[in-house]
Amino acid sequence: MFSFILTNSIYLPLPSILIHICKDKIVPLTIIKGAGHEHIPIPEGDCAIVADFHSIKSQRTDSTPYLTTGFYRVVPGPTRYGSYDYEETKYVLRGQIDVTDEATGITHHLVAGDWAFFHVGSKAQFSTKSEGVAFYAVTRPMNDGHPNLKGREESTPKL
Repeated sequence: MFSFILTNSIYLPLPSILIHICKDKIVPLTIIKGAGHEHIPIPEGDCAIVADFHSIKSQRTDSTPYLTTGFYRVVPGPTRYGSYDYEETKYVLRGQIDVTDEATGITHHLVAGDWAFFHVGSKAQFSTKSEGVAFYAVTRPMNDGHPNLKGREESTPKL
């Protein structure tokens, strides 16, 4: 199935992904080197941390205004509760994370390679018996910046 988008008077056939080409200006990438190798310290007395490392405000008017990405780290301790007024997806990179879906009561034991999606209105409980680390993407502005990545974003060249 193909759809088309008009960009600066050029029609582009699109498969199931959106391709954005700006004829007048090329927008530089944002690179954060080594982000996945940084230690994420958990504050004293807590058993988990959310560490946002990049957030963008979309220039598009037909989609969610923010996309924020980061890492989630959890160690054994009290259960953490999440209530979602935004969408989130988590991809487990290493270890194990238990997620209890409060809508169904089912506990999912996520391991490296597993993916979870949380809809607006979802409620979940997070815990682990060992340690778990996940990459996430959320449709909200940045909240808690990754403590070891501040100032590591490459500068954006001026066009």
